[in-house]
Amino acid sequence: GTGCLRTAILTVDPNPAGITGGSTPICQSTTVDLNDATASGTWSSSNTGVATIGSAAADGLVTGISAGAATLSYTLSTGCYATYALTVNANAAITGTLSACAGGATTDLDNSQAGGTWTEANGTGTASVDASSGLVTAGSAGTVTITYTQTNTCFRAATVTVNPNPAAITAAGGATEVCQGNTLDLDEGDSG
Repeated sequence: GTGCLRTAILTVDPNPAGITGGSTPICQSTTVDLNDATASGTWSSSNTGVATIGSAAADGLVTGISAGAATLSYTLSTGCYATYALTVNANAAITGTLSACAGGATTDLDNSQAGGTWTEANGTGTASVDASSGLVTAGSAGTVTITYTQTNTCFRAATVTVNPNPAAITAAGGATEVCQGNTLDLDEGDSG
């Protein structure tokens, strides 16, 4: 009412341009690269147990650590920031024995995430896998990549080794019989 007044200068700083790149959700143990066109910011994750991200402006590489949600932020020195909501889907490892003997031996693979599909690649004739059960049947010696793909498109791969069987057992002089109390010397061409 007296006409006296005070003034102050207020600066309104801009927010970063906005986070681009990548997609959500991502799978556990996979990466996605995020970007922000505004220079000199820093990256951070609200939950590093779910997803990690490089801190420098040029390092927006996100790695999914475990299933869950995290908010990724790009913050300028002014304190202004942009955020990106990320979901990480579970992507459990393949378990079981990753080897079998050639000629029809089997090994049973498993994954704790139910409902996925098993496939084999890079080993035609080496082994086959049942699409629903994960039962691998060995063929010829070699290696084969077995992949488990979940309904959310997350997948894990493992290499199964099909080992050759030992060489045929032979007996001295080609004998196939031995008398009670006598000995017969057998031989195997593979050592060990």
